[in-house]
Amino acid sequence: MNKLIGLLALLLLSSSCLHANTGVTWEQLSKQEQRLLQRFSEDWAQLPTEKQERLQKGAKRLASMPAAKRKAAYQRFKRWQSLPEEKREQIRKRYQQFKKLTPQQQRRVIKARERFKQLDQKQREQLQKKWRTMTPQQKRKVISRDPLRAR
Repeated sequence: MNKLIGLLALLLLSSSCLHANTGVTWEQLSKQEQRLLQRFSEDWAQLPTEKQERLQKGAKRLASMPAAKRKAAYQRFKRWQSLPEEKREQIRKRYQQFKKLTPQQQRRVIKARERFKQLDQKQREQLQKKWRTMTPQQKRKVISRDPLRAR
């Protein structure tokens, strides 16, 4: 259950749309949402409206996932939890930078990441080694072409 709540929290971090209204009462949640959010039941009324809405949205999203996707989401969240807080904060900041990019820049970053992921382990290591051995000037040149790193 704790893993589920943690997963919901991660999903909520990625939510970008919030609607301003008076909040969600516990009774307005579906039985499934209440089950997924049970950990918050005692304090639900005291939670900020935005947090209630994010939690509900995350619960709906999780509940609607096919079993295989839900399992993959649990695995991703488990990896996320195992990261040191400094690394998670770095990832959060990078994600916020990514969200500030234009749609075209975002597509470019996604494509570059996909290409990198398609490399075998040895190729990825070679690319990382090359980066570490580059001069600051060479790195600046690469960064100037990479909209995510340029920020």
